[in-house]
Amino acid sequence: MALSNDNEDIVARVKAETDIVRLIGEHVVLRKSGANFMGLCPFHGEKTPSFYVYPGTASFYCFGCGKSGDVIEFVKEYNHVDFPAALKDLAARCHIALPEKKLSERERRQREMQEAMFRLNGKVADIFRKHLASPAATAARNYLDKRGIGEAMRQRFALGCAPSGWNFLDKHLSTEERKLAVSLGLIVKKEDGGGYDRFRDRIIFPIFNGKGHVSGFGGRAIQGDGKPKYLNSPESAIFSKSHLLLGFFQQRQAIGKARRAVVVEGNFDLVSLVGHGCEEVAAPLGTALTKEQLRLLKPLAEEIILLFDGDEAGLKAAMRAAPLFLAEEMTGRVALLPAGHDPDSFVRENGLAAVRELLGQAAPLPEFFLEQLIARHGQSLDGKRLIVGELKTLVAAASPLYRRLVISHFAGRLGIDAQTIEERCPPEMSSRREMRQEPPPDFVTAPMPHEPAGQAVSPPQRVPALLPEERRLASFMLLHPWSFTTLIDAGIRDCLGDGGRILCRALENLLRERPEATAEDLLAILPPGAERAMAVEIFAEDGGRFLGDPQGELDDILLWLRRYRLRETSRRLLAEIRKAREDGNQPLVRELLQQKQEADRELSSGD
Repeated sequence: MALSNDNEDIVARVKAETDIVRLIGEHVVLRKSGANFMGLCPFHGEKTPSFYVYPGTASFYCFGCGKSGDVIEFVKEYNHVDFPAALKDLAARCHIALPEKKLSERERRQREMQEAMFRLNGKVADIFRKHLASPAATAARNYLDKRGIGEAMRQRFALGCAPSGWNFLDKHLSTEERKLAVSLGLIVKKEDGGGYDRFRDRIIFPIFNGKGHVSGFGGRAIQGDGKPKYLNSPESAIFSKSHLLLGFFQQRQAIGKARRAVVVEGNFDLVSLVGHGCEEVAAPLGTALTKEQLRLLKPLAEEIILLFDGDEAGLKAAMRAAPLFLAEEMTGRVALLPAGHDPDSFVRENGLAAVRELLGQAAPLPEFFLEQLIARHGQSLDGKRLIVGELKTLVAAASPLYRRLVISHFAGRLGIDAQTIEERCPPEMSSRREMRQEPPPDFVTAPMPHEPAGQAVSPPQRVPALLPEERRLASFMLLHPWSFTTLIDAGIRDCLGDGGRILCRALENLLRERPEATAEDLLAILPPGAERAMAVEIFAEDGGRFLGDPQGELDDILLWLRRYRLRETSRRLLAEIRKAREDGNQPLVRELLQQKQEADRELSSGD
């Protein structure tokens, strides 16, 4: 929804026609206090009222947590929605029509397609849910009973059951719906033109987006007969598992109230914890935690606790998540379960109090990351060298705001000079863009393809828009793998953004296993996503770019990389000189000035 130029008048009218006392009174028990009203704050737990509503100014304020605002702010905070959604909700209450942006033909078709997909997913969720209650699903209900999932939790998470037959959905869907079901992956199309159900003999978990629409499904096998234990819907125009969290829609109020989220890895871990009273829980969809999932939680939670199994897989999952938290400037902690337990088994065996105790002991994620490295390498001279090398991933991911703080903190813990870590961990491309006062890259969304009915609708590919120098480096690296070692030694990693570094790591892993690998081999192993879309675009558009004289081009790139390093060295030395002057350390100033003069002289000699 987009408002016209009269949007300020519309907003003012919605505010004026909304009775703030009546609105908030629908969610909070209010009592009169002079000319105002007071009650228990809905945004944080309290026993003594500190939440006030002021009819005269049509505003609210909590003296406990500091939340304040008007009717729109209340709806945003209470329902965890953005401004347009809050305004739309309030406008509907007041029977005020909001002007809509005129859609292009492509946008109209895309919206209609997505709405049809959501409707069909909702219908299929009801079909699976009703089947779970039928006599034919006795085995599924017994399975849930065995795992302690009662009727209340089945209803809350809209659990269903897919029977063991191959064509259960056929008798419930129309011809057009069956075609759309193929696009959503509910029905898998066969080469002979027929099809079969993707989900068979499984407990079904509908996966909701933030607006309560069913975006996709997850299925847990009831019988262990060689099938994958968990199966999700494939990527579609309305389902991207890296952007969704199981339980987020149902538990977001609890997460917002607790101001924290507990992230677990399994579907039944989530349902079991909620069933036992730990409600501020969400779960990724069978994959590692992503930055998009963290961004879903960020407006609601002041901290995220990772409650993972204490095995090697759980340790690795926590270590992989640490850089994401620093990049998003979020507080993360990790609690590892005792050996042999997952959250489901632990809460069923030990109860809610034991879970709360374990969460209370959760370690800060950066410290956990460092402690794991210390346990792995020790604190000998060689051990610290290896630790600093592995800290590079964590420090490089830190936002510009956190970077120096992170370096200083880790240096103190290791008893080494912060400059040692600074030199080994160059800043992100995003930091350098800020120094050049350039905006961060946005993303180019490819148009929705015109696909025949019945074929899968591919999700839009988000292709990172690279700066010209990044594009040149990434293109040459991918198109000429023979030059990779030379480019790495010259410091190409320091000059690539997030997507480029991921491609760099993928190429490094491939060449380690297959030194003779080609650019096409890399494309074959890259999973769908932004990085693969970037590689495809490079191969398609830059394939002939360096055919004339690749060795000459490599020489030019190596010269550019050398000059880049010199410029960065000069900039770093200048900052150190200023610091030394502030500290009154004249011998260090003279030493640093000499180093900077040498770097500048070498830089100017190439001009």
